[in-house]
Amino acid sequence: MAASGQHGAVAVPQEGDFVWIDQIQSEGTSLAVTGIVHTNPENEPVARSGQFRREFERPDGENLYIEAERRDHAGGTPDTVRFALKPDGLSDPTTEIAIDDAGETTDVSIVGTGDLSIDIDGDVTVNADGQITLGEDAAEALAAWDHRHTFSATDSAGNSVSGTTDTPDSSSKTETTVK
Repeated sequence: MAASGQHGAVAVPQEGDFVWIDQIQSEGTSLAVTGIVHTNPENEPVARSGQFRREFERPDGENLYIEAERRDHAGGTPDTVRFALKPDGLSDPTTEIAIDDAGETTDVSIVGTGDLSIDIDGDVTVNADGQITLGEDAAEALAAWDHRHTFSATDSAGNSVSGTTDTPDSSSKTETTVK
């Protein structure tokens, strides 16, 4: 499949693929590859109705996929786009970056088993109209730059103690104990 420099897609056959060749303007001297013929059932692409998928084979057993499909796997206009590592074309991903527009809001998710790194020379800002939640197994707590806690306690002499903590002034981990 090929297209002009405008909207469209290009899928270049891989070495060893059988291809379909057509003549351009009925001239035998202008030939074009217009498709790929899959003669080996083990190598033919597998897809659901309405799914777009491009598979990149890798030697480690999990292939890289670029996919667009309906989240519920029904045919029709795709509402989810993902980059994924999967053991095969129809399995659920083991690692993915997905944009899911199937619900009332558009969700972006990153799911995987490895590390996630953000390497940038500038600032990283997270804005949310809702809550920001760290899982219970999070390695360390995070605090906003102006984060404070209001506290009240009773000291060992029975006196009431209350106040507000200072804002964090370093990236070191500190612990406060009220006795």
